[in-house]
Formats: sequence, C-alpha cells, structure tokens
Amino acid sequence: RWACMLGPFSLRGHQSMNLTVLNPGSLVSPGVHLLCYGPYAAPRDARALVRFQPDVNMALVHHLIMFASPGAPTSSRASCGGNIIYAWARTGQTTPQGLELSSAATGTAGLAYGVGPGSDIGHFSLQLHYQNMEGKPVFDKSGVRLSFESRPPKTRLRFDVLMSTRVNIPPAVFIDEC
Repeated sequence: RWACMLGPFSLRGHQSMNLTVLNPGSLVSPGVHLLCYGPYAAPRDARALVRFQPDVNMALVHHLIMFASPGAPTSSRASCGGNIIYAWARTGQTTPQGLELSSAATGTAGLAYGVGPGSDIGHFSLQLHYQNMEGKPVFDKSGVRLSFESRPPKTRLRFDVLMSTRVNIPPAVFIDEC
C-alpha cells in the first residue's frame, strides 16, 4: 500500500552526505494515522550521523519517530522497530527545528551516532503520526533529512528512553518514582 523509497543522498566534498527518509508521496486520508516508511539503508561511506532536520507539513504531521537497526535491511517491507534514535513534535514551533549533534559552535564537535560497520546503525525507518483534520485526503511528502560524515565520531552517542509506567497520577498528588 505504501511505497518505500531510498531518499537521495549526495556527497559534498569527501566528508559529508545526506539521506532523506520520507513518505515518498501519498494521499493521507482524514483522521489520525500512524504510518511507517522504510527501510532506508545508510549511505555506504557514512560512519557518523550528525544532524536531523525535519521537513514536514506542519498542518498535517503531529510528531515523528526515527528508528535505527544494525546491518543492511533484510526486507523491503516497512517496519518501524529497532532503537529509537530521534523524535520530533510540532508543539510550540512555527517551523520545524532540527537537531545538530556535532557542532564546533556549540562545543559538541565529534559527538554523533556511529553508523556502518562496527556500529548498531545500518538502516532506518520513519514513523509519521498524521492528524488530517481537513475532511479530505491531503498529499504529503514529509520526512527527515539525515546528515552524515565519513569519519567515525570521536564520542558515540546512544539514545536511551526514560519513561514512567504510571500513567494515572491523580491531581494534586506528588509521586516520586525515583
């Protein structure tokens, strides 16, 4: 039903490359939907994932979750599973704000997710949570642009999910789960 497509990537010099992980272009029917796209193989020479930049229809996409798995994809069928490496939500934004992991300007140079041989990341999938309140199908090509470097990170990052399993907290009650 939903096509899977490797987004375009290009080398800029010999150090950087991009991969766009996206809805390849489809009609999103009215209502609330969680849709999965992928798998998308990491660029062959990529060794560090340094930036996420959402490119989304802000009136249609409520949030997105990026997943990563080791090795090459074993199927062309979309499967949103593996490790969560990035999540984005539109709340409080007028334009999509990205995440720069490695930047000399912020003092985080050398920080990145390791990619490729010897790492836990070889391919990606993308889950998009749509809220189409238009009352009619809307065409969409939302996704995330990933930026990579060909040299391994100095410091490898990992994403750990911290969450509460207590979802029913009564009003005005202090709960300490630590």
